[in-house]
Amino acid sequence: MRRFLKLSALLVVLLVGATSCSTYHWKGTASTLCITENFGAGAQCTIKFTSAENFNWTAYSAPDGATFQPSSGSEAAGVTSEAVHVTIPHSVCSGTLYFTDDVDQIQLTFYVQPSCRSPVLHQ
Repeated sequence: MRRFLKLSALLVVLLVGATSCSTYHWKGTASTLCITENFGAGAQCTIKFTSAENFNWTAYSAPDGATFQPSSGSEAAGVTSEAVHVTIPHSVCSGTLYFTDDVDQIQLTFYVQPSCRSPVLHQ
């Protein structure tokens, strides 16, 4: 029984290690437009993208704090997405926005340049 437990623990470690070594890619185009509000929640950005592959995405930011509307979607290859509206609060002066498809290992990444008053997104 002890040997079984040791082998089970080793298998769990190997599986966790294998899943954390994923390499993501992006093939496609993207456009952004950001408007800064001086007396509001921060910047309001609109993002559209066209993936060369089917893209079942979920959006998030690092650090946490940006909100996405919608926060997930599914786009066919070659079809431009509907506008994704992103609110970047003043507390996320510098960070990263991710649109990720973990199954197909596709990721569209935008970097928020460190400018609290008027963030600039770039890939």
